[in-house]
Amino acid sequence: MFRFLKKLMIILLILIGIPCALWAYSRYIEPSLLTVHRESITAPDSVAATRVVYFSDTHFGTLYSQENLARIVDQINAQSPDVVVFGGDFIDNYTRDSYALDSDALSAELARIQATDGKYAVWGNHDYGGGAEWIYPDIMAAGGFTLLENTSEFLSQRGLRIVGYDDALLGHTDSGDYSLDNGDYNLILIHEPDMADAITATGGGLILSGHSHGGQVRLPFLTRLMYPEEGKKYTKGLYTSSDLGRSDAVQLYVSQGIGVTMVPYRFLNVPEIVVVDIN
Repeated sequence: MFRFLKKLMIILLILIGIPCALWAYSRYIEPSLLTVHRESITAPDSVAATRVVYFSDTHFGTLYSQENLARIVDQINAQSPDVVVFGGDFIDNYTRDSYALDSDALSAELARIQATDGKYAVWGNHDYGGGAEWIYPDIMAAGGFTLLENTSEFLSQRGLRIVGYDDALLGHTDSGDYSLDNGDYNLILIHEPDMADAITATGGGLILSGHSHGGQVRLPFLTRLMYPEEGKKYTKGLYTSSDLGRSDAVQLYVSQGIGVTMVPYRFLNVPEIVVVDIN
């Protein structure tokens, strides 16, 4: 009888302990991690070797403290980037979290990012929502970032055009702007990854997106319910031209982001910055 009770107690402890451990990991450990994901992309010979560091979806606020930005910046600088790009959703909900945010401190940290050929950013839906639209442009500008809004810049020393689109959900882009007939190789920034299907580029290129967080919490049958609008088809990782069913030489990378939104959890979606070596 004693042995039976002992075994029963062990089973109960395991049944209770495992869920508690997973909860603690997804709440306190994984959201605090930061990994470096690397991709190597082949471009035409006219494009010089370029290292791009991409980060997205920081969602600073009460669920993900802006104190984390310092280590994000340190990790970005450690990669010795030529170009740094940010994919939107810098702040989670400004109206709710304004008391926990210091705009000047955020800009000061962004200004520490070192990139030989420039720093660029685009809008995310959270940068419009919650009142953030009034401060986001100023924060990024003071941090040395050029905010691209259906505009582009050609880096002649790299033979590379950087294109940035307005947010697809709360911003505005004319449909014709998605056709890039410039003949250049394009590094394309757009927050919502499913908009990749609308973009054409005769010179080829790489689209960088975020928005989906890879589902943020990956659980069987449940993750798909967490994918946001315009982030349901392409959700995580690299999609080749073949994966996208494209005839042009355009690829897509969807970052799983850094911060959290709605719930303060991450599971099997470690926060990441992305290093893209264009060769």
